[in-house]
Amino acid sequence: MKLGTEDGFHSAIRQFTDETRAQDEPPASKAAERPSSLPGPEPRDQLTRSEERHSLTTLGKVYGVGGSREVTIFDLSEKGCCFRDDANRLALGDHIAVKIGPIGPIQANVRWRKHPHVGVQFVNPLYPSVLDHIRASHDLRRR
Repeated sequence: MKLGTEDGFHSAIRQFTDETRAQDEPPASKAAERPSSLPGPEPRDQLTRSEERHSLTTLGKVYGVGGSREVTIFDLSEKGCCFRDDANRLALGDHIAVKIGPIGPIQANVRWRKHPHVGVQFVNPLYPSVLDHIRASHDLRRR
């Protein structure tokens, strides 16, 4: 099977990621539908978040309900990340561990899900230097 050049491959991944994100962005009114039983703050957009989110594409692994499985991580901040979980086994409030490339496992709690995407909040925030290392060394779009 021919996949083309490396630049072509990375370009296709970027295009796929951009198209997937555009299709999966929930309307602003969806925040009001959040179950009131969830602890913690309401979801916020980038303008009101306490930390910057960084778009990236990297491989990771999730350990928790139903065992472990590989996932693709699309979004990362000091306090959490978003990943694609086709297994659809995680529920709001589940306690899991996430490995981001070779970093981790990092303890986290499931904060939201919109199949197939899951958002988690880390129990302990990443150190800024660790976040910078992941972004610089493990983002598949930068290779």
